Parts: sequence; C-alpha cells; structure tokens
Amino acid sequence: MKAFSLIFILSLSMLLIGCVLDSDFGDRLKPGAKKEAREAVTQIPPATTVMSGQPTPVSQNKPNVQTSQSQSGKLYQQFDAPPPMQINENTTYFASVQTTKGNMTIELFTSDAPNTVNNFVFLAQSGFYNGLTFHRVIKDFMIQTGDPKGDGTGGPGYRFADEPVTRSYNKGIVAMANAGPNTNGSQFFVVHGLQLTLPPRYTIFGTVTDGIETIDAIAQSAVQASRNGEISYPVDQILINRIDITER
Repeated sequence: MKAFSLIFILSLSMLLIGCVLDSDFGDRLKPGAKKEAREAVTQIPPATTVMSGQPTPVSQNKPNVQTSQSQSGKLYQQFDAPPPMQINENTTYFASVQTTKGNMTIELFTSDAPNTVNNFVFLAQSGFYNGLTFHRVIKDFMIQTGDPKGDGTGGPGYRFADEPVTRSYNKGIVAMANAGPNTNGSQFFVVHGLQLTLPPRYTIFGTVTDGIETIDAIAQSAVQASRNGEISYPVDQILINRIDITER
C-alpha cells in the first residue's frame, strides 16, 4: 500500500511539472509563433543578398567598376571593359548637359555610331561625367571634356574602336577625342569653329540642338598654358554638373 501511494505521488508530481513547462512556453509557441520560429531558422537569403564579408555580386550586363584617385585627390570611376550594347538602335536619344557656363542639349546619332552612343549613354547614366572639367578650350576650334584626370591623359579604363565618319565637323558637332586609331574612351569635344577641316578620324556621335550660346561662353573663357605648353587650359574651372539621357 505504501509503495502504491509513493508511485501515485511521483506520477502526480511529474504531471504537474509537465503542465508548468507547457504553460511557460505556450505563448511563444502559438500556431503563428511556431511557424515564424521555424521560418526564421530555415529561411535562406535570396541569391542577390550580400552577406557581411562577401563581395557584391556583379551584374552580367555591366562591366566591373573600381574607384581610382587622381593626383589632385579627386575620385573617379574605372571600368574593366566597354559596356555591352544596352541602347535601342531604332531610338533617338538626347543628352541634357548641365555645365557651370550654361546648359546644352545634344542629339545623339544612334544610327551613325551605335557603339559610341551606347558608350556615352552608359557613362552618363553611371554618373561618370558628373564633376569633370572642360580641360581643353580653343576658341573657334573646339571645347574638350570627359577626362576624369582633367589633364587630357585619363579615360574610363578601357578603349573601343572607331566608327565611320559620314558627316562634317561643323559647329555644334560632338565627336570623340582619341590618341590614335581605335583608342576611344570617355573624352569628347564639341566643335566651336563654323567648319573644321579635320581628317575623319574622330567618330561623330551627336550635335548640339539647343544651347549653342553655352558653347560660345565656354570657348570664350580665359585660358593659360596646359601641361604640354598649349594655350588651352581654362584659368577658371568649367565643370559638367551632370548629364541626363532621354528618349524621344
């Protein structure tokens, strides 16, 4: 009888302990809470999520980019390859260029120079041109910009091929500056002279349709000797604030 009583008491104690444990965790393991707890454990971050200490995934549609620093301390982008084709060759693109001397609108010649226009659109939309200077200004000739170093020696980190020139270098024409055949990068110039006699070695990819007065204002800026002795380096900085691309 005593043994039976002892067993009964032990069984009752275990039952009470079990009830206490269930009561303690009951609120945390409601049906909804139980589901949330399970998801928190088994949830896998999406493939695009960047975990701490891991490199940022690189889009397959864009070249890799790094940040470099010029001797003056300015930071600028450098890409490891030209951009893949991302524009529609049947679409007309316009570039709205805001400078510290005024604004201008450039119609881009997509059908004439698709690769060059694609490159320009890519760099503009990447913010590459923002804050760059017009580092070479020669009145009645041209105004040149697009160099992240600001001295005529810089570029985007890559080069790409020339495209056929089928137009004349008239005032307002926008063309690539280069260091020889197939060395295009980011530098370009806008013609200030009424009609330049240049060999067709500089890919033409657009023309200024609005803001000719801005070209005049930049071209009439005071200049001094550049690093190579040419009297073409502006005394006061002339900057591209930003370039916006639109379609029509």
